[in-house]
Amino acid sequence: MKAGAALALALALAACGGVPRAPVKEAGMTEATEWKGQFSGALQGARRVAQSEAQWRELWAEIGQAAPPAPDFRTRFAAAVLLGERRTGGWRVQWLEPDSSGAATVVRYRELKPDGMALQALTQPYAVKVFLREKPEVRVEAAD
Repeated sequence: MKAGAALALALALAACGGVPRAPVKEAGMTEATEWKGQFSGALQGARRVAQSEAQWRELWAEIGQAAPPAPDFRTRFAAAVLLGERRTGGWRVQWLEPDSSGAATVVRYRELKPDGMALQALTQPYAVKVFLREKPEVRVEAAD
């Protein structure tokens, strides 16, 4: 395959979420480390929390991709939202600030609809984000 064709294929896969994207911040795991994509293979919607290496591997197996390097689960956890199958691209997750004021840390998110033109294909959008651990118990909830 010629270099130009290989580059075009790699860019197309990255643009449609076919491969895991690089963390938002490159300088180590921070509360802003995040992965998003349009093709997880998860047909049903789900919310997950990964607080161990085993849960991290299970999460990425469910997404259908190789797991990126795991965060330090002594000080961090990962929240994930799998939106399930959609008829178009452009669906995404907006993470809100975690709330640790109660007995558990609650991570809330909003499901955002496509705006403007969208890919006309079946998609399975997902978002995974690493947060700082403040409480042992963690929940992921849709925002009202």
